[in-house]
This record gives sequence, C-alpha cells and structure tokens, in this order.
Amino acid sequence: MLTGFQDRARGAPADLGREARLRHAIGSYYDDAVAHPAGYRSLMAGGGGFREVFDRIEAQRWAGIGLIASVTGLDPERADVRAVLRGWVGFLEGAILASLERPDADREALVDAALAVFDAGLSALDADLRSA
Repeated sequence: MLTGFQDRARGAPADLGREARLRHAIGSYYDDAVAHPAGYRSLMAGGGGFREVFDRIEAQRWAGIGLIASVTGLDPERADVRAVLRGWVGFLEGAILASLERPDADREALVDAALAVFDAGLSALDADLRSA
C-alpha cells in the first residue's frame, strides 16, 4: 500500500502542478485503504508486533517522505522538514483510519484536510506548496 502511494505519486500526469500531484496521490492512497480496510488497519497497527514488519513499514513511510520532499523542493535531511513531513504522514494515516469507521466518509473532504495540514506544515517551514 505504501509503495503504491509512491508509485501513484510518480505516476501522476507530468503536466500537473505540485499540489495537484499530491492531491492525486492522497486520493489514490485513500482509495486503496477503502478498498482494503482490514489490510490497511493491520499495516497501520505496525505489523502485528513483528519488529521487521514495523521496520519495513517505517522505511516505506520515509521513502514516501523523500518523494514528497523532492516533489515540493524540500530538503528531507533537514530536521525540521523531517519532523513536519513525518507528522503529516501520521495525520494522513490517522485521518484515513478514522474515515474507515464511517460509511459516510467524504473522500474529497479528507483530501482537502490533508492538503490544508500539509500547507500548514509548509508555512511553519516558510515554504509554500502553492507557489509551484
């Protein structure tokens, strides 16, 4: 699933701007979670207590963060960038988990909220996703 997020982010049409590419990837990630809710919940629970599974999940998160950083022009080696992007990934995962509990969950509202939180994080870094 996490690898799929990266593939969809890379697979977004090249003519899309940064925000549209991120919107596309978030929406696709959400769609995967909705299509496989038990698997998503299991992944987000950390692999059932197996350290090697947790480590692989976390490695995939960081690979995704690296991709997001490159798309947005951020340096993923900066401590503040790492903190903001990892925090955002936690928000996104938590929001998706919460939405899986509601049959009336609104995909676009979740994507909009995820982008707003992302933008807030960028504002804290004095960066602006929408300037692309």
